[in-house]
Amino acid sequence: MTSKADTLERIIQAAQFVFSTMGLQNAPMEKIAQEAGVTKQLLYHYYKSKHGLFAAVLDENAETILKALMKIDLESLRPSAAMRQILEAAFDQYQNDPTVPALAQEAIAFHKEHGQNFGRFPNLAHPLQQKMTLVIERGIACGAFRPDTNPELFPAMAIMATLGGFYNAYMLSGLLGFDLSSSEGIAKWREYSIKFVLSSILVIPEE
Repeated sequence: MTSKADTLERIIQAAQFVFSTMGLQNAPMEKIAQEAGVTKQLLYHYYKSKHGLFAAVLDENAETILKALMKIDLESLRPSAAMRQILEAAFDQYQNDPTVPALAQEAIAFHKEHGQNFGRFPNLAHPLQQKMTLVIERGIACGAFRPDTNPELFPAMAIMATLGGFYNAYMLSGLLGFDLSSSEGIAKWREYSIKFVLSSILVIPEE
């Protein structure tokens, strides 16, 4: 017998796939119900509306991503290695699961309509920001990072600079002269963007 938890998980997974491939506006609830193996009435019973279901997908996605990043043991690494590892892990999450950047794109318009504080992402992201801030403070204290680095602002800037290629792949591909969606192109951008971010705060730049 299928439990409620199993049903909800199937719905979220189906909705994530449909929203990421068709977009929020074009995704029919009938299609999501079909992918999940449930009735459309059951979707509305649990989530009330398509926007409610999309919000639940964003919350689930944010929790999965941020929990994985929070599990990384940054404290045992030297500051530069710790910052590189968190940025590489964040980049790889976007690269390895195409639904993640697709949902992030859809979320931009969604949050413009419903407000930036809508959903659980701000509360989920705060512990990661604090964890990265501690790495920056540790790096400044030991002389590895520039003393004028802002420990509170740098984590957000680092994440956005590293993941920006996923939001602007078309524009960047035109500027770069190579396809950022290709395996070679994304590997090249991964290495350059992370090295660029780290070089901005390292007292002695990486070779």
